Amino acid sequence: MGPLAPGLRRLLLPGPGLGTAPRCSGSSRSGEAPRRTLYEVLGVPPTATPAQIKAAYYQQSFRFHPDRNAGSAAAAERFAAVSEAYRVLGSAALRRKYDLGALSREDLRGAPRPSGRAPAAPPP
Repeated sequence: MGPLAPGLRRLLLPGPGLGTAPRCSGSSRSGEAPRRTLYEVLGVPPTATPAQIKAAYYQQSFRFHPDRNAGSAAAAERFAAVSEAYRVLGSAALRRKYDLGALSREDLRGAPRPSGRAPAAPPP
């Protein structure tokens, strides 16, 4: 798996596993940005249908795509976070694990990217 966007790393790496779908947006450490759920990244409620998640992904990815925001590090980071959020929420199995707080790095290794391409094989 490639590197995670910094904002997504905070969402998915709360502890030993990738764990939980945070229920609150408060932060446990002072000075740290509030945690956002993957649903918040895409701007959909946890009850969103797969079609709503896909539509939100297309809307957000179009808005923050690096080709439309050349030179904007913030847009590039947001685009990466949106892509990773859709990678999880766009898969019924990964979404179920995320909602249960059981998502792991291993689960993400084999997950297809939003482009539909399989992840690149690790270097030998």
